[in-house]
Amino acid sequence: MNNNIFIKQQGKALVKFEAHKPPLFEDVKNSEFVQYGYVARGDKEAKKWNNLYPDYLLYLYNRSTKNNAIINAKNKYIVGQGWSFNNTGLTFQQRTNLKAFSRSLEKSKITRDLSLDRTIFGGFACEIITSNDSSKITPSHIDFSKVRQFKITTDKEGNKSDLKYGYTSDWSVKNPEDNEDFETLYPFTWDENDIDSNKRYIVYYKDYRPDSKEYPLPDYIGAIPYIESDYEVSNFVLNNVKNGFSGGYLIQFNNGTPSDEDKADIDKRFDSAFGGTDNAGKILKSFNEDKDSGVEITPLGANGQDDRYINLNKQIQGEIFTGHNFNPSISGITDGNGFNNNAGEIRVASEMFQNTYVDTEQTVLEDFFNSVAGFNGLPEKLNIIKLEVVSEPLSEATIVQISTIDELRDRAGMSPSLVESNKVSEALSTLSPLVATKILETMSAQEVRDLIGLKTTSAGVQTSVQMSSQEIDTAITEHFSSCGINDEDYDVIDFRELKASDMNDAFYQGEKFKREYFISKEESLILGLLNKGETPSAISTATGISQTDLAEFIDSLVEQGLINEDGELTPKGKTETEQNEVFVVYKYALRGDAPKLEGGSSRPFCSSLMRQSQFKSWTREDINALNNNQGLDVFSSRGGFYNNPKTGVTTPFCRHVWQQRLVRLK
Repeated sequence: MNNNIFIKQQGKALVKFEAHKPPLFEDVKNSEFVQYGYVARGDKEAKKWNNLYPDYLLYLYNRSTKNNAIINAKNKYIVGQGWSFNNTGLTFQQRTNLKAFSRSLEKSKITRDLSLDRTIFGGFACEIITSNDSSKITPSHIDFSKVRQFKITTDKEGNKSDLKYGYTSDWSVKNPEDNEDFETLYPFTWDENDIDSNKRYIVYYKDYRPDSKEYPLPDYIGAIPYIESDYEVSNFVLNNVKNGFSGGYLIQFNNGTPSDEDKADIDKRFDSAFGGTDNAGKILKSFNEDKDSGVEITPLGANGQDDRYINLNKQIQGEIFTGHNFNPSISGITDGNGFNNNAGEIRVASEMFQNTYVDTEQTVLEDFFNSVAGFNGLPEKLNIIKLEVVSEPLSEATIVQISTIDELRDRAGMSPSLVESNKVSEALSTLSPLVATKILETMSAQEVRDLIGLKTTSAGVQTSVQMSSQEIDTAITEHFSSCGINDEDYDVIDFRELKASDMNDAFYQGEKFKREYFISKEESLILGLLNKGETPSAISTATGISQTDLAEFIDSLVEQGLINEDGELTPKGKTETEQNEVFVVYKYALRGDAPKLEGGSSRPFCSSLMRQSQFKSWTREDINALNNNQGLDVFSSRGGFYNNPKTGVTTPFCRHVWQQRLVRLK
């Protein structure tokens, strides 16, 4: 028999492992199930795991600190920061439903559970719970270690039996199908027409491995001998410490030479009592009638075996990390077993791990849950948010380059600069003289006068305006600093960039923005009447909504979980009837296509509004007050000419834009 013997003590193995072999998946007589790990013959230690190979993997997961830490770290990376989705091209209703679905996944922790099972066992099991009409499904995690496959049999006509699985919490018994919690599960077909309401369905996923047959194997299968030895090493050190680091002994029996059979029996007894890591440093006791016939015990001094075990730790750690394809730098561990505080090394190792391992593992989960979403009529656009690694800090030179003067003063703990500058000069200074001249040549005299803050009276006499461009900017920013609504006071339903020529155009677009969601207004009306106990017929009469359209609205309310199938309001629906009205607010923001700021700085007007917009927005009433009190139109004040230093293109607007937000008070 081929044995791995790591350490010997006087000819006897203290840590002795039979060379690890992958488990066999066998059809055993008198069993309806394919055995998940089978040893036909061998020692009792090996046979006790018959049909319990998943339990053996859990045993290693719970006993080896290194294996446990690596599996948990891999699972943390795979689960990431939760679920998100690409909302491009989606309607508000689709976004709402998909967001609710992703939240349900995060709340149930099913992503974490399936990922952990797959990391430990190489596969996962998920029960698929169907609705009464089989049109909707809900995934539910099942402990992978509790599932076995029925044997596939062939009858006399050559017809094979259907694939099915068994579930029970105890597979160690002779007839597990007789257990009280035994259930038969069938593979889910993803076709609602094939669903049988009398059956329970399961998705049984296993990673591909050549010739793995019915059950999967973990990707760290080659490291299992070292994972088991990791526990044995730590166990030896622990027991040696407990027993006082006592050394080895020479034991001489002075009562004659026993027979070979007696020698073997004594040998076996001593191995049982003093061999193995559990007995490290154990004290020997002997009871004799007299000294001459007794046992002579000679201390040999510390045999250094605890040191040799500790020296194995480095080799064991390396083999376990290799078997898992895991870089210890990801966990901040160096080759010297200490902690690594090199953020750059950790970042590079983490990014490589994400690209070479995690992305592939996440794709499996994304494909599965997108299939569930698609079956339920939702867009298949779910994706896992990647775990953030140590970010690379910006250099001081870069910070200076991309920050405005006021932002730099803020970093230094100073108040914003009070020095005013000419806005026209700022705008023209960003252009080359040739470009600036060309722009001025294309403008009429009146446009040039408007640009620099002058106007022409009816008599054609030039006079100064009542307020300069600088004064207008100051008036606007000071007004906005005195009003607004805090972002934390509302929930954002949707937002978009606003391209309006003036205030009237902006408010018109705001109303149009709200009307895009006014289907919810009719649903809200229907919801309120249902809450008052009105029948669908009465609602149709009162609102003028046809019976056909009303039925569609009610179906939508059911899908959103606002009413149940009996037309009664759910707790969520009752809360919805109490919600405040949807309205539009405005926020100053960076354009989505804005280039990186290189050289110079944003004008104080933009800097001030961007700083205020970090925590608040403004209502139509706030903006109207500015117009009514001072006759100022904030939407026509956005901008100033901007020259893109990379493309050389000059635009009649800056890098910022007003953003419309459709919100509801919390």
